[in-house]
Amino acid sequence: MATRKPSKLTQAVRSRIAEQKMPVKSVEKTGGNVNYYMVNIADPKRLTPYQAECEDIIEALGMTFAEGCLFKALWRSCAARTLGLHKEGQDAEGIYDAEKAIYYSNRVLAVRKRLKKS
Repeated sequence: MATRKPSKLTQAVRSRIAEQKMPVKSVEKTGGNVNYYMVNIADPKRLTPYQAECEDIIEALGMTFAEGCLFKALWRSCAARTLGLHKEGQDAEGIYDAEKAIYYSNRVLAVRKRLKKS
């Protein structure tokens, strides 16, 4: 598979993240806190710069289990592609997370259809 050259936007994002010197945590399969679930927001529209964490967003929005898993799969895929933050064992093409996103999207859809019928 051919490697895609990063866009100018992607290169700019990587440069801005590098400038922020986000603390790097070791990437482990512990289920604990790891840096691929965090991102620095350097130029927010309404707030001062802050660090967003995937788990905080999931809880703040009251996501269901399936919605949270879908969100995390998308987060991991984007963090790997744009920031170079990879989960240990994550495939370089992001196929596993894409398949996981489809699976959990179908779960969310099934629940919503079931609720609509009742």
